[in-house]
Amino acid sequence: MKNYLVISGLLALLGTSAALADNPSWQEQQIRNKERERQMMQAQGQQGYTPQGLTGQAQQAARWEREWTEQHPGEPMPSFGKLEKMHRGEIIQGINSTWDQTRQNRQNELRNNYLLSRRNQEQKLAAQHITWSPQQWSNWDTQYRQQMQQNAKDYLEGVRQAGEIWQYQEDERKRRETYGY
Repeated sequence: MKNYLVISGLLALLGTSAALADNPSWQEQQIRNKERERQMMQAQGQQGYTPQGLTGQAQQAARWEREWTEQHPGEPMPSFGKLEKMHRGEIIQGINSTWDQTRQNRQNELRNNYLLSRRNQEQKLAAQHITWSPQQWSNWDTQYRQQMQQNAKDYLEGVRQAGEIWQYQEDERKRRETYGY
């Protein structure tokens, strides 16, 4: 009797799922479920996995663990912190090379911005049939550098002010939590 109930229940479920497949709201729910699953997989990517596999840091950790087991068979695996300490030079070298690459990219970007600005100025002058002397170009270069330095100072001041505002809001939030007002 139990088997009959289980089988009839399964058949009813199969019939229901076939009927649901034709239902637009069920299809929409399936699409939402797949989107949630994609978002969860993406969140996992931020924790060491990507759709292509492990992230760079996770690959590095896996390589360290693999090297440890090859070089020290039968010995217990040290904690990740100890592995990091053992590979400190490699980590620092990676940080330095990343920093150097970032700095080089920024220098290239600044140089391209300068060249674009200079070309724009040359085009404006050419449209007016004006030719500048080397001294005038030197003055323009000086003004351009001063403007870029001012832009950098303004940016840093904006960051400082944003930090102050955030700190004030955070203090207010903590005060409300603590004192209930």
